[in-house]
Formats: sequence, structure tokens, C-alpha cells
Amino acid sequence: MVQSYLVMAVSAIKALKDRTGSSSAAIKKYIVANNTGLVFLQHALKLALKTGVANGTLIPVKGSFKLSVSKRARSKFCLYKNQSRTSSSSNSPPPTF
Repeated sequence: MVQSYLVMAVSAIKALKDRTGSSSAAIKKYIVANNTGLVFLQHALKLALKTGVANGTLIPVKGSFKLSVSKRARSKFCLYKNQSRTSSSSNSPPPTF
């Protein structure tokens, strides 16, 4: 299954976990390493990063890119939601973010 470059870039930024943001070169290196059989197109990555900045998914920081606050909060919520399904039923209240 072929993913869009924006989805691959977001997953690369999540996986790299760089506090100051991930550079486009680091994102490219991650995409090439983890997507075998992909013919990498640099212009498609640049366009995806520009689109991500335009729609608010990514935040540009000194030549690097970070996930927006809403995107990080949503991923934490999904992580909590998945953990609650797999863990045993406990009576503790859900964490507040």
C-alpha cells in the first residue's frame, strides 16, 4: 500500500522524536530506509511539507518541521484510547492532557 508523502513525513517526525524538529534531510533518510520499493521523489516531499504547513499539520522551525500541538494531542489521545482497550478494567479516572 502506497502512502502519501505527508503521511510518511508525519510518521517520520513521530519516529525521530527530535525535540527541536526534524530536518527535511532526516525525514527523507527515514522514508527511504523504511519504505522499500519506493521511488523517492524529492519534489513530492517538498510539496507535502509545504501542504502540511499550510493546513496546520506541521510547524516550520528554522529549516526543520515539528508536529502541531493538535496533532500531538490527538496522537496521545489515540494512544490512551488503545491502551484502555487492551488493559484490564480499572476504576481510575482517565488522565488529563
